[in-house]
Amino acid sequence: MKKQYHPLRWLIWTLAVLFYFYEYLIRVFPSVLTTELTEFFQINAAQLGALSAYYIYAYAPMQLVVGPLMDRYGARSLITIACLFCGLSTFLFGITSYLFVANLSRFLMGIGSAFGFIGFVYICSHWFSGKRLAYLVGIGNSFGMLGAVFGLSLLSYIFSKFPWDQVLFFIGIGGIILSIIIFLIIRKEPEHIQEKESEKKEEINLKEDIKLVLKNSKTWINGIVALLLYAPAGTFAGLWATPFLKTVHNLSTTQAGTAASMIYFGVIIGGPIIGTLSDKMKSRKFFLFLLTPVCLVGFIPLLYFPPLSYSVIIAIMFIIGIGAGVQLLTYTLSIELNTEKCKGTAVAVTNFLVFVFCAFLQTFIGILLDYGNPVNLDDTPSIHLIESYELALTLIPASLLLGLIFVFFLKEEKHISHITYQ
Repeated sequence: MKKQYHPLRWLIWTLAVLFYFYEYLIRVFPSVLTTELTEFFQINAAQLGALSAYYIYAYAPMQLVVGPLMDRYGARSLITIACLFCGLSTFLFGITSYLFVANLSRFLMGIGSAFGFIGFVYICSHWFSGKRLAYLVGIGNSFGMLGAVFGLSLLSYIFSKFPWDQVLFFIGIGGIILSIIIFLIIRKEPEHIQEKESEKKEEINLKEDIKLVLKNSKTWINGIVALLLYAPAGTFAGLWATPFLKTVHNLSTTQAGTAASMIYFGVIIGGPIIGTLSDKMKSRKFFLFLLTPVCLVGFIPLLYFPPLSYSVIIAIMFIIGIGAGVQLLTYTLSIELNTEKCKGTAVAVTNFLVFVFCAFLQTFIGILLDYGNPVNLDDTPSIHLIESYELALTLIPASLLLGLIFVFFLKEEKHISHITYQ
């Protein structure tokens, strides 16, 4: 008998992708508002780094509980509430004049955004056949990450034309409207899926699973590699690339935002290709060794030979993004290096480590900028500020180099699987 599929499943999948796109967009918008935010809130670089990182302070620990919550309560209510959180907190960020409230808003954005990717994967696995799962997750992941591309390129242009607080006001309203649509359209899973899930649910002990994963030394080595190799996308493109390119390479805000988005675009293009090739060659370490140096070398002219032309910067940032895409393999390794029972927990723990380090590095770079040049970032760029950027952002290639060293200690398992995750 031919299995019947719900007529709204593609619309449900599209809404899940739209929420993933939306959470990526609000994740990166501070990076194109560095001057505006430092001037408006009267803060220094360290406080700006912390403001951006408050998102991650919530996002990282939530990764450990989102999966079990999704299994227990389903996608409809959780994605609705998560999207509403994102919309309301972005709306709040756009109307407040208090730094404390802005920090709280970023924290709430992180809570809501934590459900973006997991909720999207849940929709894929519960509304479509298993043979389409990898394809749908891969395509949806690419569409979702376009939120970062638009957040850096399109928003930088919009912010240059309209007051940033008004733009965020309407982006927040858009998130609230999206949450209402999600509530009205997304339904519970088909009955045959619900029956299958109830049969499959055994005693799930999150605490025991986390202990099992953390006792595995391979988890820690792979987690260290993952967090160190995420520096180009999470720390550099996620916050400091735009002000760096404006100050050191004399780009406009729109040009700098577009150039920064090329890293994410490189990950979008390179990630699936790298994953496919690593599956065929049955090796993760080979590509980590091959592409991490590519990413590392890209930073040398960018940091130490300014100013470069806009077209050259675009090319370098795209190449860095291609190299940075290899970091996705560490999530696959987290599954392969742990037991079948704990594969979801292993991915969550790895993602937790990645974003904790990202929050630390974003803030620490801001501290170094203040130490080397104790003025706000909206002041007229001086030779001291340029030197401070070059010194502080040396942490990015240093992180990649240290990550490459730790790759030597990785041990691959014989079985090979593939996921695309971010």
